[in-house]
Amino acid sequence: MRPICPTRILVHYSGAQVFEGRDSIGGRYRYVGVMVESAPSADRYLVAGVGPGRLRLLRTGGIDAES
Repeated sequence: MRPICPTRILVHYSGAQVFEGRDSIGGRYRYVGVMVESAPSADRYLVAGVGPGRLRLLRTGGIDAES
C-alpha cells in the first residue's frame, strides 16, 4: 500500500472528515479519503482512487460522496 498525502481538505469537523490526496508517484489519479474512525493515536480513513473528472464534479457539487 502506498502512502497517500492529503492535498486538500474537502470537509472539516474537528479534523479532516473528507480529503483529497495524491500518492508519491503523482500520476493521473487522485484519491478521496473518508474518516471511518477517530482515535487519540491516529485517525483511520477509507481511501479510493478517483479520476480527474469525477473529482472535479465532487468539488463543485455536481455529485456527492454517495454517488
